[in-house]
Amino acid sequence: MNRETLKTIAENMREFDFARSRIALRIVNPRQETELLRSLPHLPCMDLAFIFVVFFNRDPHAQMTAAVRTSHLEQWGIAPEELLPIAAANSPRCMPPHLESIADLLGISEDAMEKALLTKPEQQEDALPPGQAQKKGGLPPEPGSDAVSAGREESPLYVLTTRQGIYGAAAMLYPGILRSFAAAAGDDLYIIPSSVHEVLLQAKGGAPDVQDMNAIIREINAGEVQPKERLSDHVYLYSREKDLIFDPLCPSCAIRPFAHRPDTHLPGEIREITPYLRPDRTVAHTDSPPGTAFL
Repeated sequence: MNRETLKTIAENMREFDFARSRIALRIVNPRQETELLRSLPHLPCMDLAFIFVVFFNRDPHAQMTAAVRTSHLEQWGIAPEELLPIAAANSPRCMPPHLESIADLLGISEDAMEKALLTKPEQQEDALPPGQAQKKGGLPPEPGSDAVSAGREESPLYVLTTRQGIYGAAAMLYPGILRSFAAAAGDDLYIIPSSVHEVLLQAKGGAPDVQDMNAIIREINAGEVQPKERLSDHVYLYSREKDLIFDPLCPSCAIRPFAHRPDTHLPGEIREITPYLRPDRTVAHTDSPPGTAFL
């Protein structure tokens, strides 16, 4: 990136009119990003944290984003809380969601994948035999169908990320994503925090015990996931009845997915559902020197 480009970006970041339609959010683990969060405004998201970025292009192969700093909020004259609904509306457009069966993604059977996920990381290669028939992916079947009834035993896993494949964990808060998926699966959902880039969705009825899942998540995080990319050491649960995401071992730590609002422009496939973030959020931000952090 040359000096002129950096200068142009810095100048554009001073203008809220330029940034407003380009602001998106990311979810990070505050325990892994202590240094980063000292210099960026952020808001709590259960035991995680929201940060904000500005998109300068939308090329999926060459993205350029700049982190929003406290100095930018001072120039714009707004608070972090005011950024959240803006970023919530922009994020599905800047980083559209992508949902796919993990078996389709890896080209293996659901049985082999289930076996692998319940196996220690160092044994997983042997648990995934090559040449398995690939099953049909996409969204779950309609509630009450034979496929759903059969699926309750296997409880297949789906990968939720963004089309760009980066910082896709935030997609679990996009309007209608979890509600539509849970309605099609006919069950509540476990959300497995694979990394900051994606989460795995699994129907509650066919999933392992929470403590067992948490142990697997901790082991995989420790051995397979880079510290900066670790999202959480425990599983989350989405309740269809309450329309909430929470830690099943700490239900008071909860958040509601974002709402679709009339003034937003969301992809057609997620336009019709309207949950919303709980308003009882506190602000956490620190002062930082002028400049732009690139992520």
